[in-house]
Amino acid sequence: MISELPLLLFTVLTGLASGGFVMSTILCLMSKRRQRSWLFSLLCLILLGLGMLCVLAHLGHPERFLNALANPTAMITQEAYWSIPFGCLLLADILLLKLKHSENIAIPIIGSLFGLGLMCVTSIAYFTSYGVAGWPEVPTLFLFSIGDLAMGAVFALTAFEFTANHADKAAKKNKSTQSFSLLSILLNLALVLTFIAEAIVFANLAVGPWGFIVAALLTAAATAMQACVVLGKFRIKNLNLICSILITIAVIITRYAFYAMY
Repeated sequence: MISELPLLLFTVLTGLASGGFVMSTILCLMSKRRQRSWLFSLLCLILLGLGMLCVLAHLGHPERFLNALANPTAMITQEAYWSIPFGCLLLADILLLKLKHSENIAIPIIGSLFGLGLMCVTSIAYFTSYGVAGWPEVPTLFLFSIGDLAMGAVFALTAFEFTANHADKAAKKNKSTQSFSLLSILLNLALVLTFIAEAIVFANLAVGPWGFIVAALLTAAATAMQACVVLGKFRIKNLNLICSILITIAVIITRYAFYAMY
């Protein structure tokens, strides 16, 4: 078991929350669909909250987190600076949706900006960790950011599939939703290339790259299934859910391998 398990859980959970909310907002803008589900925003808030609790487990004592907030140069502090307002905006989005103000797109857009900021800060935090071999490499910048966005895209598609009402069923087949699926596929392909690049970095350090190779194969499989559906080759029930699980597992495997270097 790796010593940095709390950080692994933090990056995966907050990555799903931020990536999912960002990509859900993009899907909303592309489809010009304002009837968003408050349940999805609530799920993102829960994932973010669980991720923040993992940070407390990493520090060992909650009071240390308060001490860390007084040090703006610490990367964990900067992650908190982005996570806290992001969580507040998620809560505001939930309240507005519960009050039937689903046409309000300003909060999701601003919240998505904070979600993107959280992803970037997390990526930079490990890219600038010069004391750990394999971390301060270019692929690290994309391992977290592209991973979060790729997970988020299929997460958003899955949520859309399960929360769409009868009036929205036809929207699944319109051009904007198809375009978003293509965007998800492109993110998956970028993630596969990132995994391969990390595998090369780790192999050059004489560290087994197999975790990244397995993750690349899982992501490629999910991408192939999405592509076949977009091309109209076949239809699989709950395909987006299957792809979401595969890509999330792939991300977990690679981050486990990444933290094992610490």
